Amino acid sequence: MTPMLQPDERVQLQRILSQYPDFVQAQGRVVLMRISGVADVVSGVDLSGVPRTVAGSVLLRLEDYGQLPARPGYHALGALLSYLLGLGDLPVADAKVCAKMIVQYALVDDPDSVSDLRARYGLAGVEVVGPKEERVERSLPANMYQTKYLTALRELILERLSEVDVRTLCMDLGADYDDLGGSGKRAKVLSLVQYVHQRRCFPKLLVVGKDLRDDIDWEEVFRA
Repeated sequence: MTPMLQPDERVQLQRILSQYPDFVQAQGRVVLMRISGVADVVSGVDLSGVPRTVAGSVLLRLEDYGQLPARPGYHALGALLSYLLGLGDLPVADAKVCAKMIVQYALVDDPDSVSDLRARYGLAGVEVVGPKEERVERSLPANMYQTKYLTALRELILERLSEVDVRTLCMDLGADYDDLGGSGKRAKVLSLVQYVHQRRCFPKLLVVGKDLRDDIDWEEVFRA
């Protein structure tokens, strides 16, 4: 999955979690993960390191995981944040940050709980945002699949990405590089752009492309 939180939001949550008393020691982290219902999700994360580093790893794992099968309606990150809020011992400002993340990213599918968070923390004006691809799509031209933009995308990928990068991009988009038509990098990139057109996944490509190569100005294709 592609990242959901903005970098500054992730940093805020990383600080809050790393400073939480029960997270200071490794044993406390193990207990916290278990009681909040996310122990299985973070089973591969080393919980014994420096609090801030461990907090960052835990948050990324929860963010990427998605919904908890054992707890329908709860995103993994929402389960942890809800548990922390339920304990009632977070500083008010930190509690508001956690509540806002739950509301803004629809991390808990429980209208009554969400309404309570909005009222308790003054979040009436906070809008629910969709996945990052949806937010990116709203910023793109309505005619993003015009030939000139697809051609510009093809040339950008050919010029700036290595074959290894292209393989990674394909994997992140759900395409198999080896199954794409043609042989050689140029033919594969042409097939990839056709895939993007057919699947209407330009926004997702921009999201995963930025994660892969943040040194590239991907939006330049729309200035073609």
